[in-house]
Amino acid sequence: MLQQRHQHPRRVRGRRRDLVRHVRRLVQQRCDAQFEPAAARRQPDRRAGPRPQRGRRDRLTAELAINTNQYGRTFQDRSHAFSITARPDAIAANVNIYNLNVKGKRGNIVQTYPATEYDFHPVDLVVGTNDLVNIQWTGNDNTNNNGDNNGEGTNNEDRHNIVQLDNSGLDVPAPLEQANMFDVSWEWNNEETGTFAGSREKETLVKQFALSKQEGCDNNPNNDQQRTNCEKLNSADATVNMGLLRFKPGTFRYMSSRNNNFSNRAQKAKIEVASTPTVLPNPPVDVTVTPLAGESETRRSVLVTWKPPGDRFAYVGTDGKEYSGYAQEDQVAIAYTVQYSYDGGLNWNPTPGCASSVGECEIVDLPAGTPIAVRVRSASDGGWSEASEVAVTRTDHSPSSEHCYDLLVAEVDGNVLSPGEIAAIVLGVIAGLLLIGGGAWLKFGGGQKYFSAKAPAPPVAYPSA
Repeated sequence: MLQQRHQHPRRVRGRRRDLVRHVRRLVQQRCDAQFEPAAARRQPDRRAGPRPQRGRRDRLTAELAINTNQYGRTFQDRSHAFSITARPDAIAANVNIYNLNVKGKRGNIVQTYPATEYDFHPVDLVVGTNDLVNIQWTGNDNTNNNGDNNGEGTNNEDRHNIVQLDNSGLDVPAPLEQANMFDVSWEWNNEETGTFAGSREKETLVKQFALSKQEGCDNNPNNDQQRTNCEKLNSADATVNMGLLRFKPGTFRYMSSRNNNFSNRAQKAKIEVASTPTVLPNPPVDVTVTPLAGESETRRSVLVTWKPPGDRFAYVGTDGKEYSGYAQEDQVAIAYTVQYSYDGGLNWNPTPGCASSVGECEIVDLPAGTPIAVRVRSASDGGWSEASEVAVTRTDHSPSSEHCYDLLVAEVDGNVLSPGEIAAIVLGVIAGLLLIGGGAWLKFGGGQKYFSAKAPAPPVAYPSA
C-alpha cells in the first residue's frame, strides 16, 4: 500500500510560483525571438569579443485599439426583416402589379437626417387600365432618436393613411361623394377573415384607406396620445396592406392626413391612370454598337447591346457585382426592337431578327466601310416606347470600300481632279497629239507636197453647136 507523502503548504506554493515564473520566462523568450532581427539571433562569435551579457532584450510592442468590454455589443443595427407574398391565384401571370409604399421616418427634416421625412413612393405613379396597384406600407413603434420626433398622434410611432384631394395645393380631403379615386373597376382584398374581409365597394374603400383599418375607436377623443383616438390613427397598425386595386382612367391626387402638420413636409402624391391597357415603357438605356468581322468580302455585321429602361444606374450587390433588370420600371418592357440607318437617320430600317426580350442583337448584311446608326425601342402591352439615344459606329472596310474612302478623303484635301478638269486635260492631250501628228505628216509624210502641188487647169470650154 502506497502512502501519500505530506508536503508543507509553503513548499507547495513555492514550487507553483517557480513553475509559473518558468512558464512566463519561456513565453517571453519566444516573443523576444519572434520580434528580434535574424542577425541578433545568431550565435555570437566568441573570437570577436566578450560574450554578451544576459538580460532583457529590446522588444517591439504595439497596442491594438480594442476594448474587450465592447465585445458582444451591436452598434447601429440596421438589419430588417421582410416577407414576400406569392402572386394571388386570381391574378394572371401577365398582369402588371405596381407597389405603392411609404418611405421615410417620423420627424422633421433635421430629426430624420440622414434619412428623409415621410413620403409616398413613387410620388408620381403612372399605370394602365389593366394594371394593378398594391398599396401597402410599414413602420415601427420606436422612432425616438431625437426628442419625440415631431409628428401627430402617439409619440414615436409611424402611422399612415390615404385621403383623396381635389387639388394638391389644398390640405382638405375631398368629400365622400367626390372621392372617385376609390370608384375602382376591380379590387382584391387580402383579408380573408375578420372585420375587414370581403368585397369592398367605394364607400368601404374610402373608409378603410382614411382610417387605416382601425377598430375600437373613441367617438369623442380628447388626447393626442390616447390609443383609441382614431382621428390621429393611434389605433392603427404600423404595417397595413390594402390589397390590389385596378383604377379607372384619370388623375388622382391624395395625401396622408396625419403626417401633414407645420413641422413636417406634406406627404402627398399622385396616381395617373392612362386609357391604354398598360403604360408605355421608357426607352432602353446604355445603347452601344460594335463592328464585327465581315461574313464575306462585301457584307459586314454589327453587335448592338442595351440595358432595360430602369438600369441607367446599375444596382451594386454586396458582392460588388452589378445587377440589372430588377427595377420595377424594367418589368414593364416585355420586348425590344432595333432599327438601323446608314443614310444619317433619314430612313430607319427594321431588323426582324432583333425583336426579342434579350439585351443584345446582331445586325447582318450591312455594306462595308459605312457609318451605321442604331436605336432601340421597348415594348409593352400598351405599345412601343420612344426611341433610345442613337449609337453610331462604322462597319469594317473591304478593299473596294477602303479605296473609295481614300478617294473621298483625297478629294476633301484637294488632291483629286474634278470631272471638268479631267475632261479639259483629256481634250488638251488629244489636241496636242493631233498637232504633233500633223507636224510630223507635214514634214515627213508628204504633207508639204500635198499643199505645194498646183491645182489642175480648168477644163476648156467649147462653143455650143
